Amino acid sequence: MPQSLRTRLRLTYSAAALAALVIGVNACSGDAPTSSAPPSLSGPVANKADDLLRFDSDGDGHLSKSEKEARKEAKEAEKRAFDALVKDWKAYKKAVKEGNLRKELLRCEPEKREVAMKVVGPRGGKISVGRHELIIPAGALDQTVTISATVISGTVAQVEFQPHGLQFAVPVQLNMNYEHCIVAEGWEQSIVYLDNGFHILESRPSFDDDELREVSAWLDHFSGYAVATRTAQ
Repeated sequence: MPQSLRTRLRLTYSAAALAALVIGVNACSGDAPTSSAPPSLSGPVANKADDLLRFDSDGDGHLSKSEKEARKEAKEAEKRAFDALVKDWKAYKKAVKEGNLRKELLRCEPEKREVAMKVVGPRGGKISVGRHELIIPAGALDQTVTISATVISGTVAQVEFQPHGLQFAVPVQLNMNYEHCIVAEGWEQSIVYLDNGFHILESRPSFDDDELREVSAWLDHFSGYAVATRTAQ
């Protein structure tokens, strides 16, 4: 019986295994997705802060008529792209069920893009976005910083933090939920650092709680992170 996240103390060190992962999908079925890298789109989002960041071109804190029209056109295009992503997900799910695929980056049901922002200082704080959570302990920052967290719409459980490259004096804890993902029996999940081409640049010491379907890792800087899967050792 799996133990809870609060009582299990084991860390899964997976750097060597994850460094060998090949990103993408090897499909033997015609129903399977054909792209080698999991698609990542902006996706539809209902978020006022994000709308201002993306469409408030004059920076006045409000959307003008022309800015609203640009937002409408962009979101219609994003919806079409998101619908295509859902279709790709269903094909992938079918191929996994039929045993035609192997998984490395954990493939998940597409989610809408979400953005959260919070001001955090030396006392620490917590920021939640979508299914995921970042916990910043006291002493990790020596000054006040505005932090943004973005769930990237796509078929990978992925979250990106800004400002990029922000360093922490003590590690911060990232908890990523994967209850909407396909998990092969006997495989373990870990959190990895990706580049823009979905290549794994770094794997983090991770703790996989399969009861909560949540994986945690400790970070020393900000970047883009995703959930990867591998055979348990």
